[in-house]
Amino acid sequence: MVNTSYYYIIKRSNLLDCDGSAFHDSLDIIERFDTLEKCKKKFKKKLSDIDSEDIINKHTVDSSEKSNQSKYNGVLTLLSEYRKIEIFKFMENEMIALEIIKTSIDPKKFLIDDGVRNFSGCIYST
Repeated sequence: MVNTSYYYIIKRSNLLDCDGSAFHDSLDIIERFDTLEKCKKKFKKKLSDIDSEDIINKHTVDSSEKSNQSKYNGVLTLLSEYRKIEIFKFMENEMIALEIIKTSIDPKKFLIDDGVRNFSGCIYST
């Protein structure tokens, strides 16, 4: 059996109310790619679309270097772009993590470690 890895663009997000309360992070699998180059191209386009919104804060975590890789149970996160988007001024914000991951695991088995509202968290598998 061949163990083929794919690249995915995923989005974790969380809504914050004015009192700071939040739900658990949600997960959207945007697209799967065979090559990192195609994935990066689409990732840049998606990030550009997000950056056209009312961004309050942003943070980048580039884990593509071998010394800085974050791998959790077979899911390797290569790049995380965090954005805090203002929806209603001083009332409601959305925290987003747009990420490139590499894995051979079925996306149906992905789990989320909450943390997008703190510019952290991750995708992993059991």
